[in-house]
Parts: sequence; C-alpha cells; structure tokens
Amino acid sequence: MASTKPETALVLCPKCGARFAVSAAIIGKRARCAVCETPFIVPAPSGLKQVAIGLSTATATPEIDADIPDYIGLNCRVCDTRMYGRPFEIGKQIKCPDCGASNVVPPPPPPKPKNILAALEGEQYELWDADEQPLPSQILAAQPKYITVKCSRCGTLMHPTEKQVGQQIACPDCHTKHVVPPAPSATAKKSVLVSDAETPGIDPAAPPAERPYIRAPIGKMVHEEREEDEYARALEKSRRTGKPMEVDSRGRPIMSQWPLITGVIPFLFTRGVLLRWFGYSAASMVYDICGWLIIWMIGTPTDPAAVELSVLAAVCFSAVGTVLLALWLAGLASIFFAVVTESSEGNATVHSWPSGNILDWLPEFLYLLVAFLVSLGPGCILARLGGGDPDLTAVCVAIGVMLAFPIVVLSQLDNGSMFGILSYRFLISLGRCLFSWTTFYIETGALFALCALVAYFAEHTHILFTLLFTPLFVMSVFLYGRLLGRLGWRLADAMPAQSN
Repeated sequence: MASTKPETALVLCPKCGARFAVSAAIIGKRARCAVCETPFIVPAPSGLKQVAIGLSTATATPEIDADIPDYIGLNCRVCDTRMYGRPFEIGKQIKCPDCGASNVVPPPPPPKPKNILAALEGEQYELWDADEQPLPSQILAAQPKYITVKCSRCGTLMHPTEKQVGQQIACPDCHTKHVVPPAPSATAKKSVLVSDAETPGIDPAAPPAERPYIRAPIGKMVHEEREEDEYARALEKSRRTGKPMEVDSRGRPIMSQWPLITGVIPFLFTRGVLLRWFGYSAASMVYDICGWLIIWMIGTPTDPAAVELSVLAAVCFSAVGTVLLALWLAGLASIFFAVVTESSEGNATVHSWPSGNILDWLPEFLYLLVAFLVSLGPGCILARLGGGDPDLTAVCVAIGVMLAFPIVVLSQLDNGSMFGILSYRFLISLGRCLFSWTTFYIETGALFALCALVAYFAEHTHILFTLLFTPLFVMSVFLYGRLLGRLGWRLADAMPAQSN
C-alpha cells in the first residue's frame, strides 16, 4: 500500500509576508505567524499564490504563478490614499488606514507584453565561417547597383537601383517626377603601370649620375626680422608724417649730419642708463666712505703692538679693497663696451645690457686693461717733454693716453681681438675723416679737463667734496663710451669694410 503525504498548503503572513506551509486540515481556522506572531485565518487555496504541495501524490511539485505580484496597489475611494493588498485579499474588503473606509482589492492588471525590438526579428547579421566567406569580388558583385539622378528642379540627388530603370520616381524634396535613365556604360580605366617593353633599363657600365642639389630652406634670423619690422614702421611713419626716413633698408638708423653732437646728452636719460649711473655712483661712494673709515680707525698708533696690528689690518683691508675695486672696474668696463657697441650701430638706446654674471665681465675688463696699457706708450714718450716737472709730466701722459686710447679700442673692436691694437682702416681714417676725429678729441678733451678740475678741487678742499662729484666721474664714462661709439659709426659709414 502506497504511503501518502499529508496535505499541506503554502500561505503568507498578511503582516510580515513570511511564507510557511500549513496543514490542509486547518484551512479556514485561525493560525499564528511563527515570525511576527500575528494571528490570521488560513485561507483556502485559490491558485493565486498559494497552491497545494504534494496533495496525495508523491510526484506533485510546488508551483508558483510568477505573473502575480506580491502586492496589489489601489487608491482609497474616499480620501485617495494609496494602499497595498495581498494576492489572497483579491475580492475582499480592506480598510483605509486614514479614513477607515472599506475598499475592495481589485485583481492585478494583466501583464504587459514584452517589447521586442524590430531589429531582433527576422534575419540577423552573422559572421562568416572561415570556409564560407566569399571573395571580395563576389561581395562587390552581390551589392545592388545604384544610378545617380539629379532633380531638374531643386538639384536633390537620388539614387534608385537598376531595377527601377524606366520607372518614375518622385523627388523627396519638391516631389517632381523623374524617369530613371539607364546606367552609364562603364569605361575601362587605363592602367597606371608601365608595360615591360616601356620600362627603362639600367646600364651597369654607365657611371653614376650626380646627385641633385637640394637647397635647404633658410629662415630669417632674429635680427633680420627685427630690422625688417623697424624699416616697415619707419616707412609707415614717413608716409604718414611726410618726414624723411629715419632708418635704412637694413633697419639701421640713418646717420644725422652731426653724429658726434646730436644724440649724445639725451642718451644719459634713456632706458637703463640712469639706473646704472646711480648704482655705480652709489657703489663708488660707499667704497670711498669705507676706505676713509678704515684709515681713521687705524690712525697713527705709537705702541709697537698697535703698529703691528694696524699694519696687519691695513694689509687685509687693502686686499679686500683691491678685489672690490677690480669687480667695480670690470662691471664698469662691460657697461662701457656695451655703450660703445650699441652706439656704433646707430642705436638710440642700449638694447642688450651686460648680465649679472661676474665671469661675463672679465673679457671686457681685459680688453680695457690692454687698451690702457698700450695707450701708456705714447704717453710715456710725451712725458719726456715734461722736463722732470711732475705736473707737466702727468699732463703729457694724460694727453698721450687721450690720443691713443680711442684708436686702440676701435682697432680691437674692428679686429675682434684684444691684441689687435692697430687697424689699418682706422689709421687711414685719421686723414680722411679729420673733422670727425678733431670734433671727438675736442669733446673728450673738455670732458677730461672737467674731471681733472673736479679732482683738483676735491684734493685741496673738504673730503666730502669728492663724494658729491663721484656721479660726475661715472657719467664721464657713459659719455665717453657714447662719443666713441658715435665716432665708430661715423668712420664705418665713411670707410666701409671691404669684403674678401
């Protein structure tokens, strides 16, 4: 005799929704939830969410309708409060939690059909197998052939197939009717390859041909672009104002009638000159004050130990002062040559001042030192005319240095070497450009005489007099460099260098 399982039913707790199986014998009776202990009446199986499990046969399996939702939403008919009922409460009344009105739980709406895209219906794209893939020519041959038709009214392009030849098609824009013409006949394309008979041969006995010369593109340098820009601005200004050009075709300023007179004094008030003028004047004044203080502190001691100490201090301070003086002269020499170089090119201002690197000052300092030592030769020759008088000898040496120093400096710049102390071109210019040399020597002689006069008064008057006139000596260096550069500009224009 086959054994049977007790009839059971799957029920849901109306409060917490817990699922558990109960005996079919207590259907319609009161039961208590094993989770939340809520009492409820076990409903009869209705096939909605509660089905019998193993009702008298061992082969029965639990089945749950997946289309029935766990909660069914409805609105109160009185206050429109949203409520939710259980599937076993369909057709029964539940109370609204807000107004207490009774509402019948409706059956759930029928499930909506699934939306299947049209692209997923019918034939789908697939990949060719390795053995089934056709050749590219076969794929191109299987493609439909289109004919290009242009609308005679609006110019819209249409592309009907060859099957539509002779039929009428409407323009999609203006709806004009057109008859599809036959496809044009395909013309055979000429091959771009040369036939074997026309292919040139290479003679192995012939010598190799010369390589073609390909000139590399050469761009303009920075100074050439700057010169062109300056010339364009000067040309535009000349056309606007009607005045003559201020620069030539190379962008260089056109020399004035009196280059050693015009543009000299205004140079002191250009960009960068005032700052360096005041800076070096202040450095020189501080140097002089420190030297006087050291001499005053050492004094003239009478004690032998104090004498030895003062001598040692004097030696140390003299060494430090010599190094500082050399650095001051090196910086001033670099500024002097920058002024001479820029002025010899006709520039109204100095565009490239020396950098703050001390090592960059040494070449200009050596140039200036060699020029000064060489200039002492003519001064020593003239010193013999002094007859042993110290003042007259000093004047003769100063005159010799004043006459030889500009020739040596310009020769060094012309030869590009500190040892190129004589240039044939500048020696000839002493006779050809005598007026320019004379004007230069008169102006520099007056400048030297002014400096000598100030030094004389500073020596025989109060010590502070030297500090007040220290800027005058620094200004003399700027003016002398400006005059020497303008003289070089005048001589280079009158006697241009000959190209080899």
